[in-house]
Amino acid sequence: MNLLPVITASGPLRCHSLRLRRGADLLLSIRALCEEKQIAAGVILSAVGCISRGRVRDASGVTIRE
Repeated sequence: MNLLPVITASGPLRCHSLRLRRGADLLLSIRALCEEKQIAAGVILSAVGCISRGRVRDASGVTIRE
């Protein structure tokens, strides 16, 4: 399905989707997608799934939960 880009004041908004298989490394997969699509800056708007290990850091960078 080809969707037309959403045009914003700063230019077109491009959307990409990524499906990972069990055991795939989330961060490495996102980095590979960015390299493939030549994405220098972006935002993840939504995600669905489960992870086996993770690390969450609050906005201050002080508190890290594993």
